[in-house]
Amino acid sequence: MTMHSNLAQALIIRAIAREDAERALIGAPSPPCAKQVAVGEHADHPAALTADAVRQEIRSLGVCDMPPATDLVATLLETLSQRLGGNGYKSAWEAIGIKPTRGRDLLARSAGAVDWPIWKTLRDAALAD
Repeated sequence: MTMHSNLAQALIIRAIAREDAERALIGAPSPPCAKQVAVGEHADHPAALTADAVRQEIRSLGVCDMPPATDLVATLLETLSQRLGGNGYKSAWEAIGIKPTRGRDLLARSAGAVDWPIWKTLRDAALAD
């Protein structure tokens, strides 16, 4: 059983969520799925192979690229959630000083409001090595 980086785990979780036509992609995945991935289940999922490319894409974004793609914001949020023990998006938003209700809004109708300070804080917290 291979253990992946938090980013790879997040990519696996999001890929599994995409496979479930009943779930909205932006919403947080089910806690059991996140826990399964955290302990190494689904370790052979092909989404893990994209982690380096996604990390480079995320790191390449600068101030002039704001707002970032909502999918990248959700990926970083899931990555931070995994770093925090898979406790979900609420804990991840709180960890970077954003109220969960505001965070949910940033993944939906206010996605265009993700500016550089929010992005950099989320990125640095999620990808801290």
